[in-house]
Amino acid sequence: MPSKTCVFTAFQVPRVYGFSPLNFHRSIPAFNRELEAIQRNLENIAFLLRIPQRKPWGNMASDVAVSLAAFDNQQQLLAGVPQQELPAAEQLLSDLYAKLKQLELAVKTQQPDFAGVRVADALKGVADLELLEVCAAGRAATSVDAAAEYWYVRQRLC
Repeated sequence: MPSKTCVFTAFQVPRVYGFSPLNFHRSIPAFNRELEAIQRNLENIAFLLRIPQRKPWGNMASDVAVSLAAFDNQQQLLAGVPQQELPAAEQLLSDLYAKLKQLELAVKTQQPDFAGVRVADALKGVADLELLEVCAAGRAATSVDAAAEYWYVRQRLC
């Protein structure tokens, strides 16, 4: 006799978020491709954490491993940061590495609550590094406006 249990496998988790700090991380233009790749991996992990059942921990672990592998060449991650901001950027980079190691532990132990907090912290670290590039490079007025808006919203939400 067939089971009366119904499994709904076509559940679609939306990638579009409402009013959240994640939207403001995306509003900062990324000039450094390595930082952009780390941000993309972290956003993918944040998306995968939203799946209600049977989270793909293996995919999350591989995204964390790829992000940690980018730290092998730290000079490439610091490309675009001016010389006067280099000590602050190196400190932010070491903090980001520590946050990614904490995220790796949370993913290995399969704790979605801790992993979500660690992803948010790591995304803030990436955004801080990108802001150093945007503000220092003085690219376009829209970039500076996006950076100012990000700092305002971050202070209000976080």
